[in-house]
Formats: sequence, C-alpha cells, structure tokens
Amino acid sequence: MRRGLVIGGAVLLVIGVLVAGGGYAVKAGSSTAVITAGSSFVISPVGLTGGPFSGSWSNAPAGTTVYLTNSKGNCFSPTGIVAQSSGSNGTISATLSLGTTYYVFACASGSPTSVTITYTYSGLSYFVGIGIGVAVLGAILLGLGARSKPKPPAAVTPPAGASPPK
Repeated sequence: MRRGLVIGGAVLLVIGVLVAGGGYAVKAGSSTAVITAGSSFVISPVGLTGGPFSGSWSNAPAGTTVYLTNSKGNCFSPTGIVAQSSGSNGTISATLSLGTTYYVFACASGSPTSVTITYTYSGLSYFVGIGIGVAVLGAILLGLGARSKPKPPAAVTPPAGASPPK
C-alpha cells in the first residue's frame, strides 16, 4: 500500500504540474488586435478567475484616447469606464472580472479612430486550475505514502515435516 501511494502520488504530481504548466503556457504571451474606427475589441474573461489586462499602442493620431469600458459606449459619451489612457503612444491596464464583458475602443478629438493594440490578459484557466488540483492531490498521496510505515516482513514458516535448526 505504501509503495502504491508513493508511486500514485508522484505520477499525479507530475501530471498536475504538466497540465498546469501547459495551461499557463497557452495563455502566456501577447496578442494583437486591430480596432477599426467606430468598432470595439471585445474581451470576455472565461476560466476560473478574472485577471490583469494590459495593452499598448503606438503611432496613433494625435489626441487619441483609448477606453476600456464595461458597457458598449461611444466617443461622445463613454460610460462604464474601467480604464483610459491618452496619447499617440500609450498603455492601458486594469484587472478584469470573470463574467463581465469589456470593450476597448479608441477616439481622437471626440471621433472614433483606428488603433492597433498589443495586449496581454492572464486569468486562471480551467486547465491551470485542474492541473493545480491534480498536483495537490498527488502531493497529498505522496505525503501519506511517505509517512506510512512499511509492512513488517512476513514470518517464515518452516515446511511441513521439517525439523527446526539446532
């Protein structure tokens, strides 16, 4: 039983770490979104948690403001502003909540404008959560196996009809 717990725990621990690492690697890195004048880039966080969002742009028209809102707004009266930043080059960041839809759009002097934004978003995905759960289960089994006492050796019984040693 002890060896089974140790081996099973080690296998689950390795599988959990690989699944969590793979889930994280899939979400790591940056993406690019081209936001045309009058449209929005939509972000709907999915997974187990929300997380940090950050974006940057360059070479936008003078007087550009990039908005991150939780309601579909427009340049004349943006509502539900979560974050905003202005400039031909700039950055914007916020922590996004699970279950909320966000819109990113750009305005220059009150009129819609186009901008290309490079962004990163990382929340706790299902794969990472499952991997962490499996790794924790593996660690518990490994710990239980390591703490349990090995079985005492079985007593040797002499074959029938044999005389005991002198």
